[in-house]
Amino acid sequence: MAGIFNKNIKNKFIEEMKTDFGSTDSNYYVTFGKFTEWNDDLNPPATNTSIQESFYNVYSNILFGKKVFASDIGYIAKTITWKTGTVYDYYSHLDSGLYTKKFYVINSKNRVYKCLFNNYGAASTTEPDTTQTSGDFTTTADGYIWKYMFTIDSANRKKFSTATYFPIVPNATVARAAIKGGLHVMVVDNNGKGYIDANGSIDQIINTKFFKIANSGATNINGAYGDSSFYVYSGSGSPALAVIDSYTVNTSGKFIKTASNITGLDSTSLYTITPRVVITGDGTGATAVSKVSNTGTIQSITVLNKGRNYSYADLTIKANTEFGSLATAYSIISPPGGHGSDATSELGSEIFGLSIETTAGDGFPSWGIYRQVGLIFNPTASANATAYQNTSFNQMYNFQVFSGASILSTGEKIVGLNSKATAQVAYMNTSRMYVLNVVGSFQPYETVLSNDTGKTVTITVINSPDLVPYSGEVFYYKNIQPISRTGIKAEQVKLYFNF
Repeated sequence: MAGIFNKNIKNKFIEEMKTDFGSTDSNYYVTFGKFTEWNDDLNPPATNTSIQESFYNVYSNILFGKKVFASDIGYIAKTITWKTGTVYDYYSHLDSGLYTKKFYVINSKNRVYKCLFNNYGAASTTEPDTTQTSGDFTTTADGYIWKYMFTIDSANRKKFSTATYFPIVPNATVARAAIKGGLHVMVVDNNGKGYIDANGSIDQIINTKFFKIANSGATNINGAYGDSSFYVYSGSGSPALAVIDSYTVNTSGKFIKTASNITGLDSTSLYTITPRVVITGDGTGATAVSKVSNTGTIQSITVLNKGRNYSYADLTIKANTEFGSLATAYSIISPPGGHGSDATSELGSEIFGLSIETTAGDGFPSWGIYRQVGLIFNPTASANATAYQNTSFNQMYNFQVFSGASILSTGEKIVGLNSKATAQVAYMNTSRMYVLNVVGSFQPYETVLSNDTGKTVTITVINSPDLVPYSGEVFYYKNIQPISRTGIKAEQVKLYFNF
């Protein structure tokens, strides 16, 4: 039976791998290799999954490598920079294509926001900028609703960010404030027609369920606002929301009777009467009010209380059936743990980032040119045949030579006149020769001959590579354009793996 893996299991794989990088039983190394030119250095060949290319050739190309620690690993997301005039997508638990869309942004201060509502497809013209971690989410002047997720600190930016990717740096305060199964946004998908509303103040308190309203604009039709919402949004007693049980108009004025008690009202209390938003679901506490446009349609819905623990929530717009019909809307439910509870999952990350910094202390040659990077796992130390655990390694044979020896060029092939061993020169100066692709065993104090130029050099001390050739596993490799280390004291190497 066919099926799919969802984001959670992919994140689990990444988390397990990240944990493994920190294990004392696991040793991962980024490798640098391939000193000889490609046929076309500007267009490196595509990687090849054959055993020869992906293991033997990769290993024989290795010049040196640097160990990867747990702190060198991070979750990565694709960069979407906020730009004015852009229409962004918004989060919806109903959207099967969500993670292919632009539903989050990074602002100019390296703060990351998730878009919860795009004002019905309007262009974003106000950059989200707050760092609010709880309560109502930010509604900007352009009608967008944004959820602040986290800020990318300078250290993580340096280590992991590129023009294409950025690191996910979860904010613990945001995560703690997340509301599980909350209804933060409600979307009108059919505006309906013929709806009425009213706004004004309280004129007289008869009892906690019976009020005279002051509003010459309210309709004079008895019962017109029955089953609508009565929402006190400002002044004494606010906020308060109740269902209108009856609406009466007589010579004494206009009167509202509510189905539940509202206390503390006085003449400063301001109200609005609109069609009722009925929420039917398995959670608790969510409430909302609708807004009616000048043309009698349902313009929008404002969430008053997000509630919690909803896995489904159906919406119905209710009012006196003679005054409005056909409007429909739906609610958007937060992720299982709430918005901000799991930034990695919520941004849809399937990218595993690895970043190491090489320094002068690693002992890598300043003359090195490499055209291939890779990742190897648990190689064996040539010195003692145990797991290699040092922070760096050198995989070239290092021959000391007699002073004044002829200088052989990079790429020349040599043969030992006594041992008949062969190799290829990676680099040579007046005191040392570095070689790769050794076949056989060179002997100390033997003379080697260049098959290319006929020059001879006498080697003295032989320093072997740090790793047993072809030990461990090659997990990854990539062919790249040549990178010269000449003059480089440190470099940040970033690799990204898409699961």
